[in-house]
Amino acid sequence: MTPMINQFALAAGGSLAASILVKVTLTVLLALAGVWFARRRCAATRHALLAAVFGILLALPAASLLAPPVRMKVPAEARERMEPQRVVTIEALSPAAAPQPDVDVAPTAPRSLPSLSAFLFAVWIAGAILFLLPVIAGLWQVRSLRREALVWPRANRFSTGWRLARAFAAASR
Repeated sequence: MTPMINQFALAAGGSLAASILVKVTLTVLLALAGVWFARRRCAATRHALLAAVFGILLALPAASLLAPPVRMKVPAEARERMEPQRVVTIEALSPAAAPQPDVDVAPTAPRSLPSLSAFLFAVWIAGAILFLLPVIAGLWQVRSLRREALVWPRANRFSTGWRLARAFAAASR
C-alpha cells in the first residue's frame, strides 16, 4: 500500500494539473466533512464555511503557480527502492522469438497508456460532471416553476412578496 501511495504522490507532484486536482479534491472533501459536522448549526454558519472554501478554490490555481516549490530530500536507499526493476522474459532470450528475415513484418507503434495525471484529471472531471447534474436539474425545475407560476390574487398589495411575485411574473412573459 505504501509504494502505491508513494507513486501517487510522486506523480501528483510532478504535474501541476494533477497537483491542483488533488488539492482541490482534498479541500472539497474537508469542506463537506465540516458542513456535515456543522449540520446542527444555523444555515449561515454552513454558508460562511462553503463561501470560504469556494474562495480558496478560486485562489488555489494562482497560489499553486506563484508559490515557490517545496523541495524534499529523498534518501538514496529509498530512491533505489522506488526505481523500476528491469524484467527480462524467457521469450526475449530465445532465438526463436527473433523475426525471420524472409517474413515481412510491419512495425507497429507501441501502445502507451495515458499518464497518471491525465487519468486523474479525467476521473475528476467525470466526478464533477456527475455531481453537477442534480444541480442543473434543480435549476431547470425552478425555471419551469417560475414560468408556470401564477400571482396569488389575495396577496397584500403592499407586501414585498407580492411585488416580487409580480416582478417575476412580468419578467417571465
